[in-house]
Amino acid sequence: SSFNGPVWADPDLFVRWVQFGAHSPILRTHPQNDPRPIRRPWAWPLPYQDYLKAAFRRRGQLVPYLFTAFYEATRTGLIPTHGLYYHWPTEDQAYKFNNSYMFGNSLLVHPVTAPLDNVTEIAMIDMWLPPGVWTDTATGTLLKGPTMLTKPKYTLFETPVFAKGGSILPLAPPVTSANALGSSKAPPAVLHWEIWHALQADGKGYVYEDDGWSTRPGVQTDMAYHLNNDNSQMDISTSLATESTGTSGGERQHVIHVPLSYPTKSIKACNNLTTVDNTDYTVRTFTTSITVTIKGGTGCVSIQFERSMNITNPMFQGVTGMFERLKRLKRMNVLDGQPANHEGPKLAKLVEADTTPAQIAGHMANFYSLVKGFPDLLDAAKKEILANKKIKNLHPVASAWLELE
Repeated sequence: SSFNGPVWADPDLFVRWVQFGAHSPILRTHPQNDPRPIRRPWAWPLPYQDYLKAAFRRRGQLVPYLFTAFYEATRTGLIPTHGLYYHWPTEDQAYKFNNSYMFGNSLLVHPVTAPLDNVTEIAMIDMWLPPGVWTDTATGTLLKGPTMLTKPKYTLFETPVFAKGGSILPLAPPVTSANALGSSKAPPAVLHWEIWHALQADGKGYVYEDDGWSTRPGVQTDMAYHLNNDNSQMDISTSLATESTGTSGGERQHVIHVPLSYPTKSIKACNNLTTVDNTDYTVRTFTTSITVTIKGGTGCVSIQFERSMNITNPMFQGVTGMFERLKRLKRMNVLDGQPANHEGPKLAKLVEADTTPAQIAGHMANFYSLVKGFPDLLDAAKKEILANKKIKNLHPVASAWLELE
């Protein structure tokens, strides 16, 4: 992104540029011949520095996905970023919303091109989703297209990226200061995958890897999943499809992430080439993570969730996005000094909901209670604020981010 001119010191615009660049074929920050723009992410003050770090780190994780998209371009001619009309040529809106684009075949990106409101720190811009089921990765909301999204609300740390239902993204390990430098020069030793199922029965994805510079053929690893009829069991399989008979699979560790899923009741390997090394669950994002070692490139694992999943569950209605907003609001200190419990018990309970996930890990009854009750808690806090003069002076950012106004 080239960043200069009269808005060179606008942190809002710079963050949006970097978020756009993180979902583009090339990401570089540079100005024209002007020494004033701040190009170094770490030179911006908080909280912008955090938002920039998140965008760069996500970009680092997306390298295998983008590398695969470039490989596909050499075979099909379809570049990694392309208009919606390519996939949906009969949909009029696919031509009208030319700010939206596909990033690879699995992610729809709509860069935020509207400034933040000075009072609420919310940006709103109309969007359109094509046919299919999509997950708003910023909020955890499931949406069915085709549909118009009229003025959806996004904070500065939220990027409107929608994962197509049934998509499996190949990723690099999370980027840290220890592994960032040079991490994209070679395929990662441990390959991560994200399964954005959106309750679709079947899905697939693949990664292409080579040495990055020679003409030696590379290796393609395929991954697929299947959900049973009541969405309580997911069977995942991987297979190595080599471009050359001389390429060998060897042994490799994979970390499989399933966002928006219930905790697991049981996990088992389906063959003797697969070993389940570790399992984890992140309550704040409702993400199951499984680490497996696969020999020879072909493996499978079966996941039994604690409960069946369906579209009406609040887990698919933006709860993870609200958890993240609560966490950010606490860092900004805009929830400090709010009324004591007797003045606003619903609001106080809502404020404390951010810390609840860590406390209920492993306690399924409490977990289901939180997921089921969170939308009602938001609604109750809203009514309490409107009815109670003592707490109507809630910070406008908090009120807007939690959609309490």
